[in-house]
Amino acid sequence: MDVVVQIFKSLGVNETIYLQLAFILFFLIAFYFLFIDSLRSILIARKQNTVGAEDLTSEIIKKAIANEEKYQRNVQDKLQSVNSVYNENRSQINKINDQEFKATETKLMAEFQGAMKVMESDYDSAKNKISSEISDLSGKLVDKIRSGK
Repeated sequence: MDVVVQIFKSLGVNETIYLQLAFILFFLIAFYFLFIDSLRSILIARKQNTVGAEDLTSEIIKKAIANEEKYQRNVQDKLQSVNSVYNENRSQINKINDQEFKATETKLMAEFQGAMKVMESDYDSAKNKISSEISDLSGKLVDKIRSGK
């Protein structure tokens, strides 16, 4: 022990070392009672809150994936129903347009054929008139040629 005291004295340690050691010991004991217990309770609470969280997390992820698949199926079903309604409406509109087109085409063809008949009758009447006049004109031409004028 004397050797230890001589080492301390050679280092410049005096009698206040006991007071300093008592002060450090007091703070260690106070720290232990004041902070270690609260730190321990915090660690215990943290452990309680985090233990099993991995299982809960994986469960939540599985539910999220299941919900995503469910909503994807719902979206696909709704998309198919909307597409079917769209295609049905489109086909109905096309049928109506085709019917209107055919009705208009039939009407225009009837008008065209009526106009053609009128023109043909005008042509025939003009042809008959000219053919009846041809004989008169040819006779007059022959008479003019014979008369020399």
